[in-house]
Amino acid sequence: MGEEGRAAIWRRLAAAAVDAVFFILAASLISVALYNLSDGRLRAYVFQPVDRCEAVGSISPAVARAALAAIPGSASRVVGATACRRLFLGLESGRFVSVNVEVQQGETVMGAAVLQPVDRAGEPVRPLAFGWAYPLAFVVSMAIGEGLLGGTPGKAGFGVRVVQASGGRLGLPKALVRNAIVYAWLLAGAATVFALPKLGTALPGLLPYGGAVRALELAVVGLLALAVLAQLLIGRPDPAYDRWTGARVVRA
Repeated sequence: MGEEGRAAIWRRLAAAAVDAVFFILAASLISVALYNLSDGRLRAYVFQPVDRCEAVGSISPAVARAALAAIPGSASRVVGATACRRLFLGLESGRFVSVNVEVQQGETVMGAAVLQPVDRAGEPVRPLAFGWAYPLAFVVSMAIGEGLLGGTPGKAGFGVRVVQASGGRLGLPKALVRNAIVYAWLLAGAATVFALPKLGTALPGLLPYGGAVRALELAVVGLLALAVLAQLLIGRPDPAYDRWTGARVVRA
């Protein structure tokens, strides 16, 4: 592969990195807006670290009851609590209380911590988490940019665009297929992180979720990612996923 081909590969990789950063920024700001509009009932803070945790002297009676109900034992009591907020660029996207509980089971006394999501008033809520939607939304947004506009922010920044092999607009269906193949590793990672543990809980014995399953997940995700990279670095100038979907990446 000539120098021009290698440069095109690095432009593709650099454009993908820029698109990922741009998407994380936009998606996180959207999650902050949804959190505030729903009074804390919608949350998706996959990319947002916990910040501003502090011990609190008292908590809502409802939070205390929820924490005690989550820990089985002949006797239990709340011995402390820490209130935390999740922030993105200083904007709140989540709030929860870590409740320290002392539990007595027979003659044994143990300590446990219960994480309880709360609203801004400190009352318990059962939020709907939609962090699992990030990878799917990323694939769809990339497909819309490539299929309808010819490119994405990253590709525009690095001077490349996606077109049909004949030179026309790729179109949304082909762009969806193309990006589903390119980011299959990302979709697989999301499925294993969010779906497999829940399936194992719902169907005990069918899918024991542990170290072996986790290792298998990482192997599948890694192999899919390597397959995409190998298509870029080895063989014909156009990767197989471009040939399969009738697409080409050209200079803008």
